Amino acid sequence: MTDLPPFADTLGRVRVVFAAGALGSVRQAMDDAFGARRVMIMSTPGRASTVDRARELFGDRVVATFDRAAAHVPTALVTEALEEAEANRVDAILAIGGGSAIGLGKALVLRIAVPLTAVPTTYAGSEMTTIWGTTDGDRKTTGRDARVAPQLVVYDPALTRVLPPEVAGPSGVNAIAHAVEALYAI
Repeated sequence: MTDLPPFADTLGRVRVVFAAGALGSVRQAMDDAFGARRVMIMSTPGRASTVDRARELFGDRVVATFDRAAAHVPTALVTEALEEAEANRVDAILAIGGGSAIGLGKALVLRIAVPLTAVPTTYAGSEMTTIWGTTDGDRKTTGRDARVAPQLVVYDPALTRVLPPEVAGPSGVNAIAHAVEALYAI
């Protein structure tokens, strides 16, 4: 992984940083992009060690951590996260994880006007889209809104090295499906 060339570029409205160990630069990248001072970290419970590392990097700038992101972004979790974000007056969201954490971050920034930073740990690619979705019981609601696209995406390939094969395989296939869909979808 260390022989991959690092890069940073702006693609449309999204600043992209890619490098082995890039998680270590996420605070500086957020400072450069929008100067976050009151950060809320979104994740699933399984990302505790990565979240702990981010908390170390941000120190007292992390004012809230919501580590209960779940698949299909249940609206009840969005409501809980929104209440926590508002109570802590967050000025930026840092979503660390796969589609569940990033999807929750997107649903949250759709409701509050703060920038979203995504640190993906799977291969699906939702961090580069303007598509959001939530689920309420059996009802799935999706939409497209420029406000949900992360302003900053930090790719650290070292974070995917720990994916078990039963997660890495389907995540990779999902990434291919997203790429093919992007070729023909309006």
